[in-house]
Amino acid sequence: MGCHMGGASPNGLEGGHTWRPRIETCQKCHGSVTNFQDILASADWDGNGKVESAFLEIGAVIDPVAGTGNFGLMGQLRQALAAKGIFYNPNGSGTYFFTSEAFTTSFTNWTTNTLTAAFNLSFLYKAGDCRYVHNPFYSAQILQDSLRALGVTPTGVRPTGDRN
Repeated sequence: MGCHMGGASPNGLEGGHTWRPRIETCQKCHGSVTNFQDILASADWDGNGKVESAFLEIGAVIDPVAGTGNFGLMGQLRQALAAKGIFYNPNGSGTYFFTSEAFTTSFTNWTTNTLTAAFNLSFLYKAGDCRYVHNPFYSAQILQDSLRALGVTPTGVRPTGDRN
């Protein structure tokens, strides 16, 4: 029945027709993982020398658990944008990119490459768990492509395949 439509949990809050996956369904393919953030990546996508979970390789702007951020490919992209004078505030209301970390003045001096990279960062942040659970290969590729668009050469392994 698939990831989201697997058997319902005894309390009916996961699986079945809820569209909320059960970790037990993931364990059939991914072994003894205990949460979705533990599922191992296929390679070292962020280039830190370690193959970690897809969550850590793709990274986050703000870690929903620890409240910290700027790790993995998303952290690298956020830093590359900041080096271009573009600061991302994912909690903005309507405006998400600013000219400084004070988040007072909207960034408006876009080029095709900076706009594409900024869009990809925001898109993946707003996608939530989808970025590392549903299609981590695509997420890693567009983050690496965004870094290249900003003139940064990614040091991590590119996931195989072409996901234009």
